[in-house]
Amino acid sequence: MKLRRWGLLFVAFCLSLMLAACGEEEAREAEEPEETVAEPEEEPLPEMLVDSAGIEFRLVPAGTFVMGTDEGDERERPAHTVTISKPFYMSVREIPRDLYYEVMVDVEFTEPSEVEDPNRPAANLTWHDAMEFCHKLSLIEEVEYRLPTEAEWEYAYRAGSETAYYWGEDFNEAAMAEPNAFGLQAMANGASEWCLDWYALYSGDEQTDPVVEEQDEKLKIVRGGHDGPGTLPGSFTHFSRGFADPDHDFYDYIGFRVVRMVK
Repeated sequence: MKLRRWGLLFVAFCLSLMLAACGEEEAREAEEPEETVAEPEEEPLPEMLVDSAGIEFRLVPAGTFVMGTDEGDERERPAHTVTISKPFYMSVREIPRDLYYEVMVDVEFTEPSEVEDPNRPAANLTWHDAMEFCHKLSLIEEVEYRLPTEAEWEYAYRAGSETAYYWGEDFNEAAMAEPNAFGLQAMANGASEWCLDWYALYSGDEQTDPVVEEQDEKLKIVRGGHDGPGTLPGSFTHFSRGFADPDHDFYDYIGFRVVRMVK
């Protein structure tokens, strides 16, 4: 009996040692911080890029701005808050005529190149022509190209400014010739530009990434002033809005620039 009792006591002693050792190990594990794997930081997007067609782009960051005005024409009112939720690239300049025909290889020249400046904005194009150009570039570059929405266009024009023109409150031809704070050129002048949206009056509601679907009037938004006789200074403001029939190609003052989406 004594041997059995001593045996039981020895087993109990061994168990107590094992439990104590386990407790110490758990305490050490609790004190030691868990190893964490740091997530790799996303590389910042380049501020500028040039695609294989030679189009130069500038990065337009996401942000919120006030679109429109409370003092202009009915179609320019009211001022309302819009958020652009994702960054995108916008072409620095309007698409030039020769590049348009280079990409649209199955389209014949409408004007003799020896007479016209090959770097002037492509014009006399329907809205559908501009969209087809974007489609072809998307296939070539394997990234989405499209026309800017009206909200993206105005946001890119303003480039953080809060004045009627991106350079200030007063019309200034010298300032208009300079790029805006995003590095975009001819946002006020050059040619007017096709946008993605259909034309409609503003609702005035706060919006995120708005784009207007097809309306009864069947007109597409045109933005930006254009170089031409009789063009008034008000046409070069951030809030000036125009519209045109998307099926007609007789507008010699309407061109376009493109948006390249961030992959």
